[in-house]
Amino acid sequence: MSTSSVCGQIVDRMVAALMDATDAQDRVFDSRAAAIARNETPCIVITPPDSEETKVFGSKVDESTVLVTVEVIVRGDPWRKVADPIAVCVHQLLMRDAQLLAMVVDMRKHSRKWEDEEADQTAGSDAITYRLIYQSMSNDMANSI
Repeated sequence: MSTSSVCGQIVDRMVAALMDATDAQDRVFDSRAAAIARNETPCIVITPPDSEETKVFGSKVDESTVLVTVEVIVRGDPWRKVADPIAVCVHQLLMRDAQLLAMVVDMRKHSRKWEDEEADQTAGSDAITYRLIYQSMSNDMANSI
């Protein structure tokens, strides 16, 4: 039997919440390492955390903090004006998703970064990093409490 960790479930929920809900349509990727083709923009790439900070919260309860980045990749001129409305929509969808919010104790925008991308048409990325805190039993990585 294979069960995802709470962190994995959170990323899966973020993908589901954004799928077909923005101008990126169904181009919402989890851990996309390959280059983005022109016909795949605009798109959203969710990068799961590369580490997790866990501390003892109470008797047999752990509190974990992770950083998850949601990147909006677009092409257009000017690319920031193309990306910004999608990023605003992404933020609203995630911050209002009841299923996602039920998995975490707290979810906040941690940072935002804009970056020009190498491409044959004006391209860029608008990346929002979220700090998520969730609690689980110390002997169970698959269920939040």
